[in-house]
Amino acid sequence: MAQINFVPGRGRRARQRRRRLAAALALVLLCAPPVFLAAENYLAGENRRLREHNAPLREMARALDEKLAPVRKARRQSLVLRKNLTVLQNLQRAAALRAQLLRDLANRNPGGVSCASLSVDAEFMRISGAARSGEALAAWLAQLGEAAWFGEPLLKKEGRGFTLSVRHTAHNAPGKTE
Repeated sequence: MAQINFVPGRGRRARQRRRRLAAALALVLLCAPPVFLAAENYLAGENRRLREHNAPLREMARALDEKLAPVRKARRQSLVLRKNLTVLQNLQRAAALRAQLLRDLANRNPGGVSCASLSVDAEFMRISGAARSGEALAAWLAQLGEAAWFGEPLLKKEGRGFTLSVRHTAHNAPGKTE
């Protein structure tokens, strides 16, 4: 079947467009590498210039770091000393607390209760011992209950023996009032 071209000059214009496109692509392919090389050289030169410009600044920063090294070392030592001071203060408070606990245990014992062991940690005091009777143990607990540090008792009784755990946190420690 024969094709009829109803628009005169259509094929000629399409060939001209293809030739122009090919010429434009050839021009881009010829011009692009030199443009890219020129841009790369420019950027490399700028980087080199900036490195040269920043070299004295880097040297000044290094000199300042050397001067600040003793300050940083002193700051680290200060932090260590502060932590040690806190530990010592806590130990001192704990020693005062233990002394108060022992004083109260000795002064508040109505008799009939003997303590075999005592352990004190940061939050709890544990007392193990024996009681002559349940009434003597109850009277002793009532007297201990009047102490400022006494809180949240937990009593485990086994025959005449007993184990008492008492919370003595900061809010009910001796000398602490809110």
